[in-house]
Amino acid sequence: MQAPQGPRPHEPRAESPTDSPKRTWLILIATGAALSIGIFVAAYFLFFFRPTTIADGVKPATVGSQPFATVVPAKEWSVIGDGSDVVELVSPDRGITVTLTPERNGSQPLDTDGSTGGGKVHTEKLASRLSVSHRDTDDRISATVGDGRRGVHVETRLDSAQAKKLQRDLATYRPALTELIESIRLN
Repeated sequence: MQAPQGPRPHEPRAESPTDSPKRTWLILIATGAALSIGIFVAAYFLFFFRPTTIADGVKPATVGSQPFATVVPAKEWSVIGDGSDVVELVSPDRGITVTLTPERNGSQPLDTDGSTGGGKVHTEKLASRLSVSHRDTDDRISATVGDGRRGVHVETRLDSAQAKKLQRDLATYRPALTELIESIRLN
């Protein structure tokens, strides 16, 4: 019996499928695509994903990454971004969205000349001893709640399409918005 012999020096070695340059490129492309998808998903969760919870009407939501202020949303309102510098509260019927952001360098009063929107600026004292300055239009309320040194900017937007479908206007939401603004506390 004769022992198996390897390739002879003068014969070219046959390429195996794992040695092919085409296969190498395919592996590199697949690895690059997998890494790109992984980086995209990680970036989404790190920078864009904002957890959503449903309010119970008792537990306050936190405005600001360093607890700056709290607000108690009404029961069943969606709270998006609790504990971040931009907190959105959405009514259960999706007709209105309230965005809260901290005003760290003094509560900025709304301008009185109307340059940032129509409507007269109204200033009131809340039961919490904070002040609220607000300007109302047909589909928006812009307000600042604070103590003169710092505050929370409140921007309320009516979803026109949803409100039309539900046959509601901003006045429909005013009691809930009043309760919401009264619940703001600065830390």
